[in-house]
Amino acid sequence: MSLKHLSEARHNFNTTATAATINAILPIPGQRIFIYRMILTTSVACTVVLQDTITNANAGNNMSQIFQLGATGGVSLDVPFNYDPWWFTGQQYMQFQDSAHVLAAQQGGITALAAGPGFGAGLGVNLIVTSTPTLGWDIWWDSGA
Repeated sequence: MSLKHLSEARHNFNTTATAATINAILPIPGQRIFIYRMILTTSVACTVVLQDTITNANAGNNMSQIFQLGATGGVSLDVPFNYDPWWFTGQQYMQFQDSAHVLAAQQGGITALAAGPGFGAGLGVNLIVTSTPTLGWDIWWDSGA
């Protein structure tokens, strides 16, 4: 999914002072998250990695390298010249259910239930932070199937 104009992107921003898993962008049912632009700043040395989420869990697959930031360091990524995203979350799994068990097959965010198909939970974006910095972020993103 390519961005046509930066004004199409949504903008999340916040600041936190904790070493933890931070839910930077919450999941959207049946959608993937595409990250087009990002600014990270920190007050002390730390590492930060972007991960997608897993349904009913707080850890997922790494989407980025581990950024090793120095004291008062940061990362700034602008929209690539071709408007493609820097990163995007993985796809949710479609689950086929019968009376005995559940079988999973990758189908892009839709879950088949007895009552008919429904959207999966989607995958959001976490920031995994070490140390205890004051971490600030601005992330421009969009969603799509």
